[in-house]
Amino acid sequence: MLKPLKIITTGEGGVGKTTFLNRYVSGKFESDFKMTKGIEFFSKEIKAINGYNFDVILWDFAGQDHFHSLLPNFVKGSVGAFILFDMTRISTLERIEKWIKMIKSDEDVPILILGTKSDLTNGNDREFIRVYLSKIIEKYDCCFDFLLTSSKTRLNVIEAFDSLVKKIFEN
Repeated sequence: MLKPLKIITTGEGGVGKTTFLNRYVSGKFESDFKMTKGIEFFSKEIKAINGYNFDVILWDFAGQDHFHSLLPNFVKGSVGAFILFDMTRISTLERIEKWIKMIKSDEDVPILILGTKSDLTNGNDREFIRVYLSKIIEKYDCCFDFLLTSSKTRLNVIEAFDSLVKKIFEN
C-alpha cells in the first residue's frame, strides 16, 4: 500500500506549473498546455523513502486571481509546496510573497521556490533573482530554498522534488 504525499504547486498564471509537473511525472516536455482552470492533479509513485513507497499527489493550482480564494481549502492536508515564478516575467517574482502568505495562513509546510524558464535568461537576471529570493527566504521560515529550473532542458526538475521530499521528511 502506498502512502500519499500531498504537494501543492502554485504561482501566477502562465509561469509553467503544468509544464514543470508534466516534465517530472511523464518525463516529457510539452509547451502547448492551456491555462489550468481551478485545479489539476498529477501523481507519481516514489520508492523507498525511509523504507516506504509513496504516491506523490501533485495539486496544480491555477494562478489567475479569481481562483485565489479557493487555495486555503486545498492547502489543508498538504505536506509541502512549490511556488513557481517565470524568470522572464519579473512581475511573477514580485508576487511570490503573496503566494507564501496564502499557503502559510493555513498550514506550516515547507515551501520551495522555483524560477522557471531559466534557459531563457542571462547571468544578470539570474543574479538579481538570487539576491531577491535570498531576502525572501530570510524573511519566511517556511521557505527553505529556491532553485532555478527549466522544464525544457530538465534543469533541476528532479532535484526540486528530491529537495522538497527530503525537507518534508526532515520535518
